[in-house]
Amino acid sequence: MAYLVFLPNITPARVLFSSEIFPWAFLFSLRPKLIIPRPYIYFLGYLVLNSILFVGGSGFLVSARALFALVNSSFIFIAIQSLKDEEFEHLGKAMFFVFGLNVVFGLVQYFGVFPDFLADFLRIFIDRIQTEADLRGVSGLYSEPAYLSYAIHSFFLFFMFKKGIKLTSRNGVYALLGLAVFDIFVVRSLTDIILLSLIVLAIQKRENFVKIIPILFFSFLLVFWYFNGHPSPPRSVAALQDFFVNQHYKDPLPWILDVSGFRLASVWGSYRYGLLHPFGSGLGNWGKASVDAIDGIGVDLSGLSYFVSQFGIDYTGVRPACFGADLMLETGVVGFLLFLGVMRTFVFSKTLFSDENTRPILVLFVFNCFFLGTIGDPIPFAIFGMVCREKLLELPKDYVFFKRN
Repeated sequence: MAYLVFLPNITPARVLFSSEIFPWAFLFSLRPKLIIPRPYIYFLGYLVLNSILFVGGSGFLVSARALFALVNSSFIFIAIQSLKDEEFEHLGKAMFFVFGLNVVFGLVQYFGVFPDFLADFLRIFIDRIQTEADLRGVSGLYSEPAYLSYAIHSFFLFFMFKKGIKLTSRNGVYALLGLAVFDIFVVRSLTDIILLSLIVLAIQKRENFVKIIPILFFSFLLVFWYFNGHPSPPRSVAALQDFFVNQHYKDPLPWILDVSGFRLASVWGSYRYGLLHPFGSGLGNWGKASVDAIDGIGVDLSGLSYFVSQFGIDYTGVRPACFGADLMLETGVVGFLLFLGVMRTFVFSKTLFSDENTRPILVLFVFNCFFLGTIGDPIPFAIFGMVCREKLLELPKDYVFFKRN
């Protein structure tokens, strides 16, 4: 089951399950003698209480599913801290295998040589799996290119960390260039460029920031020039072309809101909503609440191409695109602060931030968790949890009954 932790889109009897993410991580976490620290108990207790008190018209099943998505993604982090050494090592080996498997599957999809019999078999378990590259790129063993992007970058960083390869060393730079080529030509997602840029910025020393930003800018211009006139450029390049050709730089916010689909508007609106509603809308009530949240920041849904193409004039709510924003929307600032109480020692760790190879992992986790990610996805939490376990961070007093094996 360790392998399935990193393949959450694989769903048994997919016809019976409408969710794209199956709780393999939660099932893996249910281990004998597992000890749950006090801050997570408070957080979990509040989630249960919130789902009961604010059940509203959505019903208990919807509330339970909303709660379980939050638990499935975050609980693996807690479980990893108290795994036995052999279990922890096995989980790391499983991640390396899944990393390699997704690279191979991505290349197979890119070159259009996916066997039909294998495609038919995988469609039973993975919703919307691709067999060849399209305008959005490839998806690997996930349901869309953006999911593959989140996973590949996390896997890559943990691999470099475990192998002790500094990202600023010669081998590290070669590896980053390989990742960039895979991002631009194979995965082709706009998310890739954002995550890659964050990694590059995270490994820089303070005095190099002024130098690296122009280098990144000219690198993007070089890619832009290479794909100029190409019939199907990567989505990141197409967005860049649209930005300059249609002069969106004069008023970039509407362009950024539109090109991000529902993501930026939903995240932005949810954080504001959580501040105004301390207990949130209630778990499971994200549908109407998300529409109210986006309206609250003054964004016209009819002006965003995502809502027009997906829903027409009947706008349906969307769950925010990251864990933190969803907490703010459904559980309010109370749930958000309780979650920060669980993660505070790790997210604000000087040990992780000062290490060149763990700093980008920390940055990507914070970005995935609080700005742009996928609700219910355990991969960012699992990778970050493995790094925290590996670095043997000093646990706070209310985690004192955690025993590292």
